Amino acid sequence: SGESGIGKTQIALEYAYCYKDEYRAVLWAKANSPEILMSDLVSTADALNLPEKSDSDQGRVVKAVKQWLQSHQSWLLILDSIEDKDVEKIYNFLLKECTGDILLTTRTQIVEENVVNLFLIDPMDKEEGIALILQRANILEAKEPITHASEQNQIEAEAIVNEMGGLPLALEQAGAYIK
Repeated sequence: SGESGIGKTQIALEYAYCYKDEYRAVLWAKANSPEILMSDLVSTADALNLPEKSDSDQGRVVKAVKQWLQSHQSWLLILDSIEDKDVEKIYNFLLKECTGDILLTTRTQIVEENVVNLFLIDPMDKEEGIALILQRANILEAKEPITHASEQNQIEAEAIVNEMGGLPLALEQAGAYIK
């Protein structure tokens, strides 16, 4: 959980990449709204090659996906960008009886502990943000300390970090623009 631009989706992607070998299936669904989630679950039926994948009734297709999630183990389902009001509703509808691992990304920070384990993602600290901008702008090499940049570049990068609130996505874009 974290504010927009904090990097929740990127963290979910990195997790999926790093741990893909521990799962028999890694599934991804956008959950910005119930309609988008429904559409992505229909696509999931196709990815899982379920017999119902071509059914014109989306409800039956989603039910087949739910049954697959309930009857199989060792899978990861990433539900990206769940709106605050939908977290518990989606849990009760889709996830309550599932046996795999589920990673949710959301901006909400208030969810019942019995529903999810919450990990808050904070903005980058000043030094991390400065390093990101200077590396993305090709002023520094990867892993090179910020002290290798000129004092003026450090001051300007710090001003950008402060202006962008330490949000990684904004800092990445600022560094790309500078480059």
